[in-house]
Amino acid sequence: MKNLKTLWIVLFGIIMIGCNDETDTVTPDPDPDPDPVDPVITINIPSTYSFNRDGSTSVSYSGQSSRLEMAAELSSYLNNETKTKGALDSMFNLGIGFGNPALALSGKKLGNKTGASSKASSTVKPMFDALID
Repeated sequence: MKNLKTLWIVLFGIIMIGCNDETDTVTPDPDPDPDPVDPVITINIPSTYSFNRDGSTSVSYSGQSSRLEMAAELSSYLNNETKTKGALDSMFNLGIGFGNPALALSGKKLGNKTGASSKASSTVKPMFDALID
């Protein structure tokens, strides 16, 4: 019985120590963000750019834009059967046959810029040509 009384006293003491009369206070954020949506980021795209090496540029903005548009259109035709092999080859190697007539007038081609380096020209260009076959 003495052990039970001691146990109750110890247990009561632990409970009293564990409980305090203080209350936790929550401090509100002084500057809450009323609109948690990400901010709008504005990107200013230049009308021209240049990458100069030894005083001359190696990139044409309009040429790259034309080739990107050509690549997107050619890619869409590679994934369906609406164009013939000859039409796809003309688009890739001659730069003609696109839906946008301005692309043919640009004089740009995908084939002559694909794998144009001395190392890649013998391996990369044939792989693209094989996609059309």
